[in-house]
Amino acid sequence: MIKLDNNPAVKALTGVDQSATGFTTTYSDQVFFYVPSQGSDDQIRLLGYRSSLLEAKVSP
Repeated sequence: MIKLDNNPAVKALTGVDQSATGFTTTYSDQVFFYVPSQGSDDQIRLLGYRSSLLEAKVSP
């Protein structure tokens, strides 16, 4: 039995707090970079990231 004790977002989307078969989740991830202009000696730098839960279902 899989319990969602520490995942209130999946619990809210599925409407259940446990499942014998598991859960399927879909996330959207974004990564933001600074890319210097051509000819610059600067390196590409990671500025930030974001991850969002889009969907959650109880697995069949």
